[in-house]
Amino acid sequence: MKRIALITTLIFMSLASYCQKIMVKGSVKGQGAELEFYNVTLLNASDSSLITGSAFSEVNFSLQASPAEGYILKVTSMGFLPVVKRVEASANLDVGLIVLAVETKELEAVTVKGKKASFTQKNGKLVMNIQGTTLSDAGTVFDALSRIPGLRVGTDDKVTLVDKGAPLIIVDGKEVRDNEELNRLQSNDIVSVEIDRNPSAKYDASVTSVLYIVTKKKKKDHLSLQLSGRSRNGLGLNVKQSYNPGIKVNFRKGRLSNYITYHYGEWNYKGNFSGHLTNKVGEYSYESNKRGLWNNGYKSQRAFWGSTYDLAKGGSLQAQYSFSDYSNEHNINTLLTLRDSDSEITRITDTKRHSDGRLHTLALVYEARIDSLNSLTFGTDYSVKDNVSRSDIFEGNVAYADRTRTRMRNDTEYSVASGKIDYRGELSGIGVQAGAKYLWTQNDGLAKSLDLEDGGVNFNNGNETLDQIFASYLLANKSVNKWSFSAGLRIERTKTNVKLNDRVLLDTVYVGWYPSASVSYALESEAKLSFTYSRKIQRPDFWSLNPSISYLDSLLYSQGDPTLSPASIDVCNLNFSLPLGLSLFAEYEYYRNSIMWTAINSPGTVGVVKRIPINLSKTEYLNFGANYNFSLDKLNLNSSVRVGVPFIKVPYMDGFRELRDPFCSVDIDGDYSLGKRFQLLAGFHYISRRMRDLTMYAEFWDSSLGLQAKFLDDKLLVTMRSKYIFSSDSFRWLGRYGTIEQGHNDKTNRRALIVYVRYNLNEFKNIFKDKSGGNDALRRL
Repeated sequence: MKRIALITTLIFMSLASYCQKIMVKGSVKGQGAELEFYNVTLLNASDSSLITGSAFSEVNFSLQASPAEGYILKVTSMGFLPVVKRVEASANLDVGLIVLAVETKELEAVTVKGKKASFTQKNGKLVMNIQGTTLSDAGTVFDALSRIPGLRVGTDDKVTLVDKGAPLIIVDGKEVRDNEELNRLQSNDIVSVEIDRNPSAKYDASVTSVLYIVTKKKKKDHLSLQLSGRSRNGLGLNVKQSYNPGIKVNFRKGRLSNYITYHYGEWNYKGNFSGHLTNKVGEYSYESNKRGLWNNGYKSQRAFWGSTYDLAKGGSLQAQYSFSDYSNEHNINTLLTLRDSDSEITRITDTKRHSDGRLHTLALVYEARIDSLNSLTFGTDYSVKDNVSRSDIFEGNVAYADRTRTRMRNDTEYSVASGKIDYRGELSGIGVQAGAKYLWTQNDGLAKSLDLEDGGVNFNNGNETLDQIFASYLLANKSVNKWSFSAGLRIERTKTNVKLNDRVLLDTVYVGWYPSASVSYALESEAKLSFTYSRKIQRPDFWSLNPSISYLDSLLYSQGDPTLSPASIDVCNLNFSLPLGLSLFAEYEYYRNSIMWTAINSPGTVGVVKRIPINLSKTEYLNFGANYNFSLDKLNLNSSVRVGVPFIKVPYMDGFRELRDPFCSVDIDGDYSLGKRFQLLAGFHYISRRMRDLTMYAEFWDSSLGLQAKFLDDKLLVTMRSKYIFSSDSFRWLGRYGTIEQGHNDKTNRRALIVYVRYNLNEFKNIFKDKSGGNDALRRL
């Protein structure tokens, strides 16, 4: 605790860094066009090293800088020619008015302003420009993310990075607790998307990748209204329909901005599946084969309110509230055949599941701008998510009259609260970031099984998991000529308590140290080379710790282990960015006590299989990748390739099993301009068969084709996109665990036509009499 307190104390020691500075100020305007925001940087005139810089959205700007013999002032904004000038200042200096001229390019007699979508490397991070590109008109935020190579968006809108799993998603500095919070965004709300495959010590030690979304900020008085709708209709035999209409209102008066959205969603899906489980125990063999149909209906509504008040001396006060609820009907009809060495039994299973859930989130953020270099941010948020699930299961023997009727109830409630403080500034020419965070998470669950034939209780288990994490971090960075350096340290103290029916199963406290470092070098011709290192932790999820039994069928159940140890991960990443839109990376990951699910014979019950999580002493992964952007006149292509190789040694039977199977993935997304109004869209995604835990997943591919049109001075956008035109028609996996083999095949015709319509009503500039006031336009990007 003393060491944690020492790191936290350094946050406040850094506040003295803004003493003995000079002030450089001025004003910037666009020539014949408004500037949404612009960047101002000060370089050292002797070696062109970066001294300071920031982004502004009001006319006036001011920067504080360390004393130097001379400065180079650089002002840039997207779509405008940059202005670079040398200034001399031994005291405060006013550089006056700077006017940026519009940059235009002539392509076949059509004037094009701005630029198309492309990748850029930023200190080892991959940045995708969205604003002013074709991706800005993709549709919903998930439509835009699904078109970024290397990202995957599932049918449940879950976002994953191909070889990194689910990333931490941050929107304008706020962590997203649930995907429902993302649903409020449309693609044209986004400025850029940044993918960080190896986050620094600034982020929680459990975060292995970060997806940072920057959205547009309007500083002038305005009122805008946007109507949108998204419909998905199945083209195959399986019924697949979804509807997602929404409304968004965004208005600003003076220093106060408000943002309100509401969306309604409805989905209906059908599919068929098959699976098998075989288990040899001594001289006996047990086998179950099942096939069936599933029908899933889902309804949800989401509302979001956000308000920001810009303070007169810089900084802001923000408040946000979001609400979502859903109801789900899921029906499964299964024909199950059970065999052993002496007999065969055929049973019919009919499962009807109904679940309801709600999510409430309240967040408050106060940002204090000390000056152009130093700022303090205080934030707190609280979320409550509850889910009530009830399943009625009928199981009967086809040959005999015996039957069972069971009702399963699973209730969960998550409560998450956090408070944090972050400081950003400069100390003796070194950039400093420091902060502290407290995170409290509680999960209360109830699992109950009733026999509906006789009214008896099969089991009734209550579980409770409580996590408390206190963390602090210190991060320093420095740029010298073409070199950039960064080093950080994060300390986390974790306390975990797990109870089952009020009986304590786990009560532990552990402290971890998590360093990070990076170095970047700018080569000639815009090429950049960077290396990053970080240490992470993989905490067991609540499902893996939950000791309650969850039956999947008569011969299979799963159970968590509250004694699982967290895994420690060391990650090294090498990035090489080349001109002409090409970037390469190589990555090495080393796990200690990695967590993996396996299967064993259930103790005391012959022929029944139990799935459990275990710790492995050591696992390693080696990943390689390339991203490429190609633009030529009307054609724009974004592509990425990933290759990964695991190095895993697993206890297996009486020895060990080594896993060395490589995998690869390919993503291509493109668009072609058919004139001023129309765009042709196309995409292709492929991932080879791959090993995860002890399970082999089959290869999968899909393709899409679409057409996009704009009308009424670009206010009306219509997109029609056909997905999975040519694709693998099933999702298959096969796991082998000693004498146990389990397989699954979810065969569904996924072909669908997606129609997205958006209409902007934003001609309300003159409804406010007063103009925006105050010098509150400072915002660091």
